[in-house]
Amino acid sequence: MMTERMGVQDRTDETARRLFDRSLAKAQFKRLAARVTGTPRHLRSLAEDARQSGHRRTLGSQIVPLEAIQGSVDKAQDFDADFHPLHEATKERWVSVATALRRGITLPQVELIRVGERYYVVDGHHRVSASRALGFGHIDALVIEWTLA
Repeated sequence: MMTERMGVQDRTDETARRLFDRSLAKAQFKRLAARVTGTPRHLRSLAEDARQSGHRRTLGSQIVPLEAIQGSVDKAQDFDADFHPLHEATKERWVSVATALRRGITLPQVELIRVGERYYVVDGHHRVSASRALGFGHIDALVIEWTLA
């Protein structure tokens, strides 16, 4: 019984690893294409909009469309504009998150800051990235709103 469970776990982990590798390859391809076309591919940094922020308030738990999450507070260098991972060093963490999601394990809500119509990740970059790669449309989030001054 334990051996059978380990076999299923190994296959799930391997599927998540392949998913990471595909996502990393997409990021590398899109980065190359962006150089050719001159189209920016970087993930927005909250610092780009933070200078204009005024009032802040907690909106609480919300279901947020993954496509609305367009930036990061402090990890814009680790993911591209589509939240594909940019570095092999993030693989183990990313794979563990993707594996948990594939198994239906409930993970903590991501924490987001909303500025206008954009959301920036405070905590949960790997959850956002893996959820997008798995084809999810939405994610549970704890949201704080910053209104522009």
